[in-house]
Parts: sequence; structure tokens; C-alpha cells
Amino acid sequence: MSAKGPAKGTATIQRLLDERRKYESWIARLRSAADASAAPVRERVESDYAARMKAVDEELKVHAEAARQLIAERQEAVTDLRVREQSAAERLAEGELRHTVGEYDDEQWAQFRKDALGELVAVREELQELEADLHQLEEVNELVAAPPAAPPLRRRRRAARSAAARRRGTPRAPRARGPAPPPRGAAPPRPRPRS
Repeated sequence: MSAKGPAKGTATIQRLLDERRKYESWIARLRSAADASAAPVRERVESDYAARMKAVDEELKVHAEAARQLIAERQEAVTDLRVREQSAAERLAEGELRHTVGEYDDEQWAQFRKDALGELVAVREELQELEADLHQLEEVNELVAAPPAAPPLRRRRRAARSAAARRRGTPRAPRARGPAPPPRGAAPPRPRPRS
């Protein structure tokens, strides 16, 4: 397997990670702007974002085993590239020393330096790409192993009220349920005439 360039699977993983970060950001901004809109609206929007993020997390879990295998492969490739990087750096230093003592004239040194630097830069670029790829894979591995994110605001509030009621020893009061609200865009119901 070539260590150069990300695999198809890592492109999918990167897309999912970007999408997850977007939902996390939206939820954080929504929570910080708590006074901007009515609580039921905020709760509904937060629940929507949390559900979308959960769907992304589930999709990331599908890629978890492949990510773990790729992590092992990438770590081995990084080790090999570090050896190649050290070798290329030593080769450049050796050429410089040979030029300094006079073995290489200026023209030979210029060509040698150009070749050695080209090799060193190529190895370092490949190493950077591989390390970025490895970082993404490790992020997926941590996400699927991490506990789930906090539930939406409505469930947190309900759980807090229930916990407070249990501490006080009072039974939880049933929620009052009124008539269902009319669908969006529908005319409000007409009041019944009194007789």
C-alpha cells in the first residue's frame, strides 16, 4: 500500500468529521444565544441538531474498525517515513561537508544540494499528509469510543426537574397536555358559539 495520499475511506471520514463539527458549533452557538428566541423553538432546533449529529456519529461508527486498521498502517508508514527523512537530512549534511572540504566544487554541490533538498522536501510533505490523515483517523477512533454528548436541552431540564422532585420526595406531576397546536399555515380554530 502506498503511504502517499489519503484513502477513499478517509475522505468519507473527513466529510463526516466536518459535518459533526458543524453541528457541534451550531449547538454551542444556539446555547450561547439562549435569550434570542422562545424556549420551545430553541429546544426543537437543538433536538434537530443533536439528532443530525447522532446520525453522523452512527455513520462514523460504521467506519470505526476500518479506521483502527488504517491507524496501525499509517503509524507504520509514519515510522518508515521518519527513517527516510533522517536519512535524507544526513545525506544533505554529508554533501555539504564534502563541499566544505573541497571534494565537491560549486557546480557539483549545487546539483547535489538541489537533488538532496528535493528528496527531503518530498519526504516531509508525504509525512505531513500522512500525519494529518492519521490525526483524522484517531479522532474518529476517539469519537466512537467516547460517551455520548449531552442530551438536548429539553431532556436535561426534564431530568433536572425529576431529580429535584425525587430529592424533595414529591411525586412527579404529570405534564398538562392541551389540544394539539394547529399545523403551520392553517387557520386557527373558530370559537364555538355559546348558547
